[in-house]
Amino acid sequence: MLMLPIIPVYAQTECENPRILKELEEEISRSVEKSLDRYFYYRQKLSNPYFAEYIHEEKEKLEDMARSQKYSPEEFNQILKERIKNIYKDANSEFINIVKQQEVEEDDSTYQYNQVFEKLLEPYIDYQLSKKQKAMMREFDGAENAIFTSYFKFDPNDEKLLNDIVHRNFNVKFLEIKQLNTSNSESVHCQMTLNFNKNKQVDFKYSLFFSTTHKNLQLSPIEFYVNNRHGDFNNFGQNLIENF
Repeated sequence: MLMLPIIPVYAQTECENPRILKELEEEISRSVEKSLDRYFYYRQKLSNPYFAEYIHEEKEKLEDMARSQKYSPEEFNQILKERIKNIYKDANSEFINIVKQQEVEEDDSTYQYNQVFEKLLEPYIDYQLSKKQKAMMREFDGAENAIFTSYFKFDPNDEKLLNDIVHRNFNVKFLEIKQLNTSNSESVHCQMTLNFNKNKQVDFKYSLFFSTTHKNLQLSPIEFYVNNRHGDFNNFGQNLIENF
């Protein structure tokens, strides 16, 4: 008698549904990017007035130097170039020193210094500062309203750079996926280990529910636990970043 080899059938749980995992992967990228974008928005909302004040004070110092008549026009022009060539980076360093010492009440609508967010956004922040710096130098060289118009110029590299930051740091792998209850329940509860780049891992729980609209299981938008901290689609990315 011909004996056929017995090939074990892998019993996939609802939690390992490829469609669900793909949706989860997309939600992680979307939510992390949204959280980074929101953080930068409130950072910029606070930093822009500070930068304007810092530059105004530097301008007054330079005007005092010019009035002192201690320097020839050539010497003063060289001093001026040296002072402004890195003025936005200098202003940003001063800004960080100030906000790191401030205590701000927990509020989604205010900027609070967060070292993890700052580190992740460092390439993005540097790029924005370099654009401001270049606009100032163009204005110094005679381009009228270069700084003002730079605020309204669309730059496709902004979104690309933010996407790169997310994909480079949150290219997740799903490990040790487990289903915590039976599939005949109203909802399915799942647990896994999320592995980020650099082997950073968090415990992650999520839930599925049967959608009468889609006639299949869907991710629950209000049931996420990152290292046992509850969250939903609104703060999912925030929780992941804080555990990065």
